[in-house]
Amino acid sequence: MSRSPDVTVCVRPSALLTPALFLLLTDTPVLLAALLPAALLHELAHYAVLRLCGVRTARFTLTGLGASLYVPELHRLSYGAELLSAAAGPLMNLLLWVLLRGQPERCRSAVLIVLCAANIIGFFVYKGFLSRDMQFLEVSGLDRFNWFSELPIQLCNINMFLIPIGILTKRRSLLGFAFFVAPLAALMALVFPEAPFVGYSLWLPRMLGFYATHILIIVCGLSLVTLGFYRPQFRDIPGIAGTFFLLGIGALAVNFLLRHTVCPPANYFFVYGGDVDISILNLFWKWLPVPFLYELPALLILVGYMALICRLFSAWDRCRDRQSAAV
Repeated sequence: MSRSPDVTVCVRPSALLTPALFLLLTDTPVLLAALLPAALLHELAHYAVLRLCGVRTARFTLTGLGASLYVPELHRLSYGAELLSAAAGPLMNLLLWVLLRGQPERCRSAVLIVLCAANIIGFFVYKGFLSRDMQFLEVSGLDRFNWFSELPIQLCNINMFLIPIGILTKRRSLLGFAFFVAPLAALMALVFPEAPFVGYSLWLPRMLGFYATHILIIVCGLSLVTLGFYRPQFRDIPGIAGTFFLLGIGALAVNFLLRHTVCPPANYFFVYGGDVDISILNLFWKWLPVPFLYELPALLILVGYMALICRLFSAWDRCRDRQSAAV
């Protein structure tokens, strides 16, 4: 749970049951990959209109039954404003459908590449505000802001570059990494945020930047499937694991260079364990205290996760083929 003077964000553990049950009962992973970003943008549209109407949202709750916004000042809205705020979510989904329905691949590619480019620009604007945020430095225990520790080459935000490269080169290993790994890392960052991003107003520049960039990373990653650029297959897993390994080696080299020059705490891809804010990685470090190699158990878990998702897509394809044959 994240509390702030403006809004409380509460994610219940049961929220993970909904996509699991959806996959179990419907066997349609493509539809789920489309629904998640659509639902996210749906709720953001409600929230944005409420704020534009001058009404404070006290709590956002995500549970196994869906998402809800608690608005104690709803009575202040006119009937027209209340209707607009209620319709904002469906209108956002309708707008997305109108914009992308039946569009050629070139158009869909442009949409994703532009979103990634906008996210890159937003990322550096957000870090610019962060560099002047004294509260961030105090809570983080830092004496000064170091740009070399805030570069967009972390496990999640590297997706802002991998998606355009993957789309343009059509390399399945990059597209697979961008679909499987980076959105998962961004989701973990949102569910388990670091101290400077917990308990503060969502309208602070650092809060807006943190949540907006990570949400866009998730939306763009899942959109690779929903817009038809990538479909998970078992044969992709070795290539994706290899991409993870090569990027990790690259991060290790970057960290080594930065740690011995301008940024001693550099730890991209969390290749150095022991003091990270992820308990399971600290556990792996106790087992194997070797930079980067200690993450190999996490890579095995990732392979299992990818195999499960590929299995769901494969089952859906077989089901669809049987239905087509019956017709």
